[in-house]
Amino acid sequence: MQLNIKTRQNKVIIGYILAFMSAIGYGTGTVVTKHVINIFPNPILVSSISLIIGTAIISIFYIKNLIQDLSNETPIKELSNAIFAGISSALGVNSLFIGLKFVPVSVASPVANTFPLVTIIIMKIFYGKLEKISLETILGSLLIVSGIIIITIYTS
Repeated sequence: MQLNIKTRQNKVIIGYILAFMSAIGYGTGTVVTKHVINIFPNPILVSSISLIIGTAIISIFYIKNLIQDLSNETPIKELSNAIFAGISSALGVNSLFIGLKFVPVSVASPVANTFPLVTIIIMKIFYGKLEKISLETILGSLLIVSGIIIITIYTS
């Protein structure tokens, strides 16, 4: 799916809207997952169903672009990065689903959402020049992690 957005300001606004929609999706999905995991004994089964259905739905929207993008001689390195990203995401989802079997959603979700700090560290190590990481970004991430630590300490 290609968005033809003309101005930088519109791109930023759409980026924030989509990021917030992502938060709504992840937040809702985590709560529903906790409920389903209490019914099904195997969190990996729940994760598998979730990932398969998600992939099927996404495929419907992107199949045309996928064929076009792959036919444009996508570099193998970038394709392998996409595969690694998928594996990382699947491991993250599985870890969260298994974690939800053992701790309340109010603990598992904040801990899983320490990913901004992990993102910054990995970005700096592997893609240092791709994006500038500002002091504000680092401080904001540390603030998020501090909140998560407080939630974890007082909910345990």
